[in-house]
Amino acid sequence: MTQTLTPSSQQKPKIVTLVELQSVLAPYVLGNKWAENAIVDLWKLGAPIPVAVGQPEQRVLLPGQFAKWWADLAQQMGYPSTGAQSYNQLSPLLRNSGAGAIPTLRRRQRRLSL
Repeated sequence: MTQTLTPSSQQKPKIVTLVELQSVLAPYVLGNKWAENAIVDLWKLGAPIPVAVGQPEQRVLLPGQFAKWWADLAQQMGYPSTGAQSYNQLSPLLRNSGAGAIPTLRRRQRRLSL
């Protein structure tokens, strides 16, 4: 029997900044230099999201990319969980910083004083 994929069972991508991703994953890399650099690589694999000027860059973190990254990390660090399990566990920690509408940029209105 095949399992039906429903929206509630599907892993949803997250929109995160690099700092947010690093702060959530840092405890799992335990100072491993390769893993610290790999967090940056994982973040750069995501698609950039338009943000207002002066806001930190945000990117889409895809579950499939995370699963591949976690498999490499798990192999090096000896973690027993799979990428999908880890994404589900860490997903609530990654607040979806880009959720909702894309912010619009508004021009400042200048008032002319006469």
